[in-house]
Amino acid sequence: MAALDCNLDGTVSRQRVGAILAFMAAGYILGGDLTARGVPTNLHPAIRELQRRYSTRPGKADADLVDELGLFDYLSSRFAVYGTPEMCQRQVSAARAAGVEQIMFSVSLAADPLETVALFGE
Repeated sequence: MAALDCNLDGTVSRQRVGAILAFMAAGYILGGDLTARGVPTNLHPAIRELQRRYSTRPGKADADLVDELGLFDYLSSRFAVYGTPEMCQRQVSAARAAGVEQIMFSVSLAADPLETVALFGE
């Protein structure tokens, strides 16, 4: 499962995805034993700090926190497809090359869910 935010403005998409990543990592997917969840040991302290400081209302503060803790690249590579349509295409192609056969996307928190689906589909 991955968050999807496809937008003509990659900066807008990145900002919104940061908030979604905080939600997924702190409030949803990465609870409990981080080693069992496949999180590299060196990232455990940052993930725990994210869990401690994250808000339950995804927004700019949570996106900024993901950046502050140096987690954006790791979390986005694991849980998101985001950016311009070209960037999204490259990320899905990389996932396929790595052996991914199916991806279920969540667009409910995308900057513009309808635009995301339309751009990604095109």
